Amino acid sequence: MLVRIFLLNTINSIIAKRDGYIGLVMEAMVNDSPYTSERFFRIHANKDEAELYILAIAFEKLLKPCDVEIYTDGDMVIPRLESGVLQEQKNRDWKNTRGTEIKDAELWSRLLEAYEKNVISITVKNNINHPYAKWMTEQIRNGKTEEVTYEHYKCNDAGQGAEASSEQSEEGSRRLAGAY
Repeated sequence: MLVRIFLLNTINSIIAKRDGYIGLVMEAMVNDSPYTSERFFRIHANKDEAELYILAIAFEKLLKPCDVEIYTDGDMVIPRLESGVLQEQKNRDWKNTRGTEIKDAELWSRLLEAYEKNVISITVKNNINHPYAKWMTEQIRNGKTEEVTYEHYKCNDAGQGAEASSEQSEEGSRRLAGAY
């Protein structure tokens, strides 16, 4: 099964934390019908932290092995997954080569666990002008978000991330919990 993940991240700073918005649309064909799931958040983070946060949420929603196609302008999270760096850091109890604990170790751990469990392959489309970009921007502008802090998500048990809004998409696709 192919699952497409479309990301929107309004935070541009890769160093300083900023207030901004992140969102995702997950799209798949289930029993010959298109299904989507949307989530939107207000967050205080830098660009890479926001992408890590939203991809952890997306990968934890995958309930069975599938191929994943990700539309993003981010360039830090997926390369770390694919390079094996995260596996090495996991083997060192989430420490870097100098022995210092890596930032956001708990969230990286959750992302890696979900990735290893249910991602067969990843194709990255470095494109923020994907088919849902305009619609996602409108949802954010219309307040279809919930306030979520990065620290709040890290402290929840796996799969218990803070809730955000989920709506039917304009294309008439329905949200189906557990379809992925």
